[in-house]
Amino acid sequence: MVWSLVEALTILLTSVVVSLLAGRIIGTSAFGLASLAFFIGSLAETLIVVPFSEPLIRRQSYSLRVVDAAFTGSFIAGLSIFALLVMSAPLVASMYGNEQLQWLIMAQSTTSLLLGIRGIPEAVLVRKLRFKSLARRNIAAKLVGAAVTVALAYGGAGAWSIVLGNVTFAVASTLMVLAILKRWPRFSSEWHHARELLGFGVFSAAHSFVGGMTPRVFNFLIGYLHGVAAAGQTSIAFRINDGIGALLYGVTSRMALPVFSRLVARQEEFRKALADGTRICFLLAAPVFLGTAFISEDLVFILLGPDWGSAATALVAVNLFSLCNFACLLAAAAVTALGHPARWLVVQLAGLTFVTLGCVVTARMNLAAPLVVWGLFGLVYVLASTSILKWTSGVGYGAQLSPLFRISLALVGMSAALLVFKEMTSLPLGIARLACEIVIGAGAYTVLITILEYRTVRQIISRRSESESGNGNGNG
Repeated sequence: MVWSLVEALTILLTSVVVSLLAGRIIGTSAFGLASLAFFIGSLAETLIVVPFSEPLIRRQSYSLRVVDAAFTGSFIAGLSIFALLVMSAPLVASMYGNEQLQWLIMAQSTTSLLLGIRGIPEAVLVRKLRFKSLARRNIAAKLVGAAVTVALAYGGAGAWSIVLGNVTFAVASTLMVLAILKRWPRFSSEWHHARELLGFGVFSAAHSFVGGMTPRVFNFLIGYLHGVAAAGQTSIAFRINDGIGALLYGVTSRMALPVFSRLVARQEEFRKALADGTRICFLLAAPVFLGTAFISEDLVFILLGPDWGSAATALVAVNLFSLCNFACLLAAAAVTALGHPARWLVVQLAGLTFVTLGCVVTARMNLAAPLVVWGLFGLVYVLASTSILKWTSGVGYGAQLSPLFRISLALVGMSAALLVFKEMTSLPLGIARLACEIVIGAGAYTVLITILEYRTVRQIISRRSESESGNGNGNG
């Protein structure tokens, strides 16, 4: 837990700081171009490892032959995606009328090849819960990639600074992960093991691909319908939001599937773990996303300047979606652990359809209209997620949403305090107003959540005291 949190926090700070620095230096259009290349490459990466890694993590037992077969499959997938991106790059560049985008996509595509090499070794380390080893190496790789991005941005490399920073991270991460393996995976011809993993993993890959595709399709349509500069505005908002989400999602996503996979045979423990995990995740994440939505105007003005005004509106929309997303964050892992990853594909397809149709319908409107669509997507996601989890696990809507009730009341109080401040303040946009908003929002939420969730806090303290007492008596 601690090492996953340290890794997520480092990635959060690094991603946000680097995106803001590079975005301010290279401008909206160059940042938009780099973001389009990144979105294409990172979307394709979901098809490389997920089909083999999640089944490998979920298995009760495995052998070196299974690991070798998974590595062979992921390497072939990485090589295939790399070739596909290189061949399709000219077509994508012609759609946007920008030849530079072709070369940016080709360079970004090398990360797919590298992921095909390191993906399965990382999955084996996750299965063994070796988060400390992974975290230390990913942190080092992230810092190296960030340094390259900032240096190239200051050197006038423009969009290339973002892409080459991503490639540097992939190279460094791959080399450092391979360096700690006692045995490197080998190429295997035992295809029945790969087919066995793929039979389950293809559905996990499908819903990961479609889920990752949704924000990328949204940004693609923004760039196509409203221009590359508009895509740069929305992309920086997604970068900030993803950085914040990485801190919370990175800790939970790695641990949820292994934990739920061990509880599926014990129904009551499974349901309790789902309820407790949902409560904790939402308690920690909700004030962060809602608070960021309230301070978005000041935050963007301070960090990026007045030329990025539309990014503030975009930041509100993406944070409202994330608020809804974290209300049912563990649902995907629960459905996958129960052996029905194909059902979660319905959730992702519903989201993709809603966002695509919304962007098409609002094509002739200004940029704010599709951003409203993205905010409403959060409600669609909650409805679809709770329905699929009820169908799969039998956990009803009330049982899924009841852990969120008291937290939601605290959020209402926090919102009221911030709205009153915004109506009464005469402070201009800037650091002073931002600091006041943070203090007021955090203070209101802390007081209210302590009162409303007092029983949960008391139970945690009581269990910890019992554990320490047991350890002192030799019963730990």
